[in-house]
Amino acid sequence: MNFHLLSRLFERSKSIEEQLKEYGGEESPYNLLRTNTPEENELREGEKLIVDAIPSYRAFGSQKRTVHRPISGRSADALNVRITLLGNSYFWKSRKNTPLEYHFSGSFHYFTTPGAYVKICQIGSDSHFTEHFSYSMVTFSHWGKCSLFDISALKSSHK
Repeated sequence: MNFHLLSRLFERSKSIEEQLKEYGGEESPYNLLRTNTPEENELREGEKLIVDAIPSYRAFGSQKRTVHRPISGRSADALNVRITLLGNSYFWKSRKNTPLEYHFSGSFHYFTTPGAYVKICQIGSDSHFTEHFSYSMVTFSHWGKCSLFDISALKSSHK
């Protein structure tokens, strides 16, 4: 997919979601937004869910256009963020079990993989997250609150 095609996608009057769906195919940025099937979301033996979050806001951007939107309901549920811990390894459960590296800096917890990350910050008793990834020259970001952030699991896995 080239930059010119991405630019054309963002210039039409249809919603970005419709545009990305329309493009389709295995290399579509829309496929990066897809989460696992219910079966794929099942925890493996010994696997522990440490982050569970649903976004309430998202943005898509290219050089020519950025669109910000609140999201809720089924759209938000479909973009859930789930991170698990299995042994000392982290996985982006909701993104096809992509392996993640964990880093802590200041007040922020980062779960990273090339081209993407989930950043979590605790503010009082609440945990807020940003999920960010890119495809070609388009970026995707989601923001929201974590319903689960098991910080004790993080500390115990990094002793």
